[in-house]
Amino acid sequence: MAKGDTILASQDYAGLKLSIDNGMTWNSTNIGLTTPRVYSILFADSAIFAGTHTGTVFRSTDSCASWVEVPNGLTGIDFLSMTSIGSYVFAGEYHYGIFRTTDNGDSWSAANNGLTNTIVQSMATMGSIVLAGTFAGGVFVSSDSGNSWTPKNTGMGLETVTCLATSGSTIYAGTGNGMYKSTDTANTWTAINNGLTALNIDDITTSGAYIILATWGGGVFYSIDGGAQWTQWNTGLGGNVILKIASNSTTVFAGVNGQGLYKRSLWEITGIENATSIEYKIYPNPVMDYVIFNCSDPAYKAGTMTIYDPAGSEIERHSIRSNNEKIPINLGSGMYYFKITGQDKGFHCAGKILVN
Repeated sequence: MAKGDTILASQDYAGLKLSIDNGMTWNSTNIGLTTPRVYSILFADSAIFAGTHTGTVFRSTDSCASWVEVPNGLTGIDFLSMTSIGSYVFAGEYHYGIFRTTDNGDSWSAANNGLTNTIVQSMATMGSIVLAGTFAGGVFVSSDSGNSWTPKNTGMGLETVTCLATSGSTIYAGTGNGMYKSTDTANTWTAINNGLTALNIDDITTSGAYIILATWGGGVFYSIDGGAQWTQWNTGLGGNVILKIASNSTTVFAGVNGQGLYKRSLWEITGIENATSIEYKIYPNPVMDYVIFNCSDPAYKAGTMTIYDPAGSEIERHSIRSNNEKIPINLGSGMYYFKITGQDKGFHCAGKILVN
């Protein structure tokens, strides 16, 4: 699980590993964690939760420095998934359905009204709705914070939904038979498997327009067009059985079965990975109608700034004539990527700008 540069990873039979520098270094973070098998991790608003194989949930309120068991009201063995919406935290268990807390885990209660399949494998939220993926029972949706659940499987059927993710108003569901997506709050589903050579989907992560999949036997796939086309992305991986995948705004992390954790820059998809050690500044950021590029190297004399949308398509290009240049920006509100190259010294850098 990733939140900014903080990455929390589960190592089977070894508890949790924490990185606060985007995966450069790792440390064990198991004080108070009395079970070595963690199946699910949630960064909630006021705490971090870990669902385990031993029928309980742990909570940290000090950035993973220590953990406290919060089992009051829980029943079951395997807490495979967790999600939250506002003050509600949900834990999905493999036999006994969904448990809910409104007091940061101090007490839990079953929230299974309408949930006719209580083998819960995945959970997610989108806006005010909560989604639950089940074993051979498809997707259930709650629009009242878990008070009631309704099956929503038109176009999908009773698939085993191993993972769920959302991006904007789109829901993505990974199953043992490939990928599905819904753009109408799960009322209907459409299969999206073009380019996928492995249909057993283990995990999904989204970052902006990127949707990235972990598969059993096919490695990692990504899409930049809402799942219309998938591209395999396995260079450097130590295996093709990917159990977990996570991302932040710059990096993808893939857990490879028996081989550990791998990471790769998201910007490699667009070919604009940052690779310079020369100090530079882009400001103001957020942007209104211009940015200033300032390079510490006085020898920088000329170059180009190229701007890309979240899908990686070029949308603007500007000439740079000095190491301190004001560049006009004519873009709608949103997040964009940029790449700056130098003509005479091989300088290049990349990053993001937010346009208000």
